[in-house]
Amino acid sequence: ELLLLFAGIDEIQGAPFFLSLVATTLATFAPCPAVLTCRTVSFEQHRSICPDFSVFTLAGLTPAQSHAYIHAFPAEHPISYHADEVAQQLHRMAQLRPLAANPLLLSILCYVVDNPSADSFPTTRSELYRKAVEKLLHVRAQRITIAYPGPPPAPHEKLEILQRAALQLFAQKERQLIFSGNQIGQALKQALIEETYGDDVAPWANALLTDLLQNSGLLRGNAEQGFFFLHLTLHEFLAAAA
Repeated sequence: ELLLLFAGIDEIQGAPFFLSLVATTLATFAPCPAVLTCRTVSFEQHRSICPDFSVFTLAGLTPAQSHAYIHAFPAEHPISYHADEVAQQLHRMAQLRPLAANPLLLSILCYVVDNPSADSFPTTRSELYRKAVEKLLHVRAQRITIAYPGPPPAPHEKLEILQRAALQLFAQKERQLIFSGNQIGQALKQALIEETYGDDVAPWANALLTDLLQNSGLLRGNAEQGFFFLHLTLHEFLAAAA
């Protein structure tokens, strides 16, 4: 009567002990239905957990489903958000059609084009992520005032600092999804030093962390449970941009 769902097995902390425990548990309770998911790039290394399981690849959205999603998107600027034009752009641009089949990327695309000002339509995945990150740094329904030690960095300067910090966290020996306050703080401090904010960068790092958590949402979490990027692919994009 119980269906076990292990979503994102490649994102689990505590491997290999935890993965060994999962494999033992699945073998012990074989009659219990279970579904494990991971990204296709990580499939081979996690297949040993359940070698006898049937394997399925999640299909993308059909053009009709993408079209329906675009029209159902809860736009913040319904006057300037033209669903038919978005759908037509995707139909015309062959390089974007595969992105529209991915629900996450399609939602990011709709978020990016939901803009009161006329802006160019993203044509590549990297441009799509760049525009999404820039919008998160610029636009927020409710922003709090951050007490920076000096003139606050402009959005593009925050982005450059965050990219450097993301690369440092990404390049650690063990791949992590959740980072301690010390890890996040050290990465931001080093990035601020590299961006010539001086030697006493701790106040800048604390202010920037609060800004990224409260205003843009690019970082999430807290000191007790750890911090993480809004989505793994955003972390990967920021690291690649650096």
